[in-house]
Amino acid sequence: MLEHAYTNRMLKLQARYIETLTKAADEQIEYSMGLRRQVVQPLTRLVEAQTQIQTDQLNRLQKAQQEMAKIEADLATLGRKRLVGLRG
Repeated sequence: MLEHAYTNRMLKLQARYIETLTKAADEQIEYSMGLRRQVVQPLTRLVEAQTQIQTDQLNRLQKAQQEMAKIEADLATLGRKRLVGLRG
């Protein structure tokens, strides 16, 4: 009887101990994850901003390249018209 009561008491203490440690570990993990998010946010915003800037620059460069190709084609056409006009 005494042994049974002691065993029950020890099992209850063990359960409380495990519950306390689990709760503390969960709180620590939650705190750490929140801290990590706070630390990473500025870097994430910086990377997103730089990506947007580079995307905008790439779009402007591609547009300029298309405009240059059109100008070159127009110049080539203009040059051919003048050459044809000089021969005739």
